[in-house]
Amino acid sequence: MHKHNLGVVGPADVKKLCSQTGMDEQAYIEKIKQLATKIAERGYEIILTPDKNSSVETFAKAYREHPGTKITGIFPKEDKDFGFGWLNSEICDVIENCGTWTEQESYVVKRSQNLLCLGFSRGVIIEICKTGMFWKNRTDSKIFVIRDFIAEKLPHYIAEGLPIVYVKLEAFLKTL
Repeated sequence: MHKHNLGVVGPADVKKLCSQTGMDEQAYIEKIKQLATKIAERGYEIILTPDKNSSVETFAKAYREHPGTKITGIFPKEDKDFGFGWLNSEICDVIENCGTWTEQESYVVKRSQNLLCLGFSRGVIIEICKTGMFWKNRTDSKIFVIRDFIAEKLPHYIAEGLPIVYVKLEAFLKTL
């Protein structure tokens, strides 16, 4: 994996994800922290939209504990319909304005060299699918879906043509 940057996507509702997948919530959180620590130690910049109390915010907080790291937050600062008050701006070093929520997924994907998926949700699926549009001409970008964090793979007719790599957490940590 290239050491440019890593977009981090994951479900906002950790309790719901754990309930639906049968994961223990505390074990899930500890695995996210372990993953964030390793990525920070390797010097990756991360790009994310940190909903408060989400898997992504948990990741960002653990990542933040290491010096020399950079978190770029993608915020829909112009969104008049929904706002963005539930995002944690304090965890970010830099905040980039993506316009509105309808542009957020596209912005994260365009701005990221690779994506790291902390579990599936409707928003995450949109972000994954947007890579099909914005990464068409990239040969070195990947979507790393951590198998420990999902109940099942995406249907083949959705995943077809997308650069998805399903990988167990332990194996992914060894590649960093």
